[in-house]
Amino acid sequence: MFGHFPVMRYSAAAAMTLLVSGHFNSARAEFNISNPSSGLVVDIVGGLPNDFQPVILFRSNGGKHQLFEQAVETDGSFSLVAQHTGNTCLDVVGAAQQDGVPVIQFRCHFGPNQRWRSEPMGNGVILRSVSSRKCLDAGNADFPAPPRSEARLQQWTCITSAHDANSVNQIFRLGGF
Repeated sequence: MFGHFPVMRYSAAAAMTLLVSGHFNSARAEFNISNPSSGLVVDIVGGLPNDFQPVILFRSNGGKHQLFEQAVETDGSFSLVAQHTGNTCLDVVGAAQQDGVPVIQFRCHFGPNQRWRSEPMGNGVILRSVSSRKCLDAGNADFPAPPRSEARLQQWTCITSAHDANSVNQIFRLGGF
């Protein structure tokens, strides 16, 4: 048991299939989360275990602070559990509803602001917060160019098409697929 979720191990490819298809009860697989427009991966700053630790895009270095597992609810939503701690999740600060609210690392409680749904989009998925219905997004001072290394993650109104300009900030791949 992982927290209050029954957990099973799958390969990254199987996890991606499960996340996109929604045909599963629970799954757990270690994977990175990459932004295909920049080639960068989701990274917990400094690999520290602290609550409120910033989450950014950074070049892949193989660290556990760049790997995640999913803890899946029976409704198909899932939390993204950081592997360097095993007990911290990607979290929308304060369950806020506004665009631009930071996504941080926080001790897993599996509330709606720590749960996501994946939706196929272009060459990856968008990750929609259960709490706000907004999407994981890279803050991007260079928009419409792809986000740079150290771009902080936030929530933002979701794109509706892979052709939307903001797709460079919101389309991700889980496990490199």
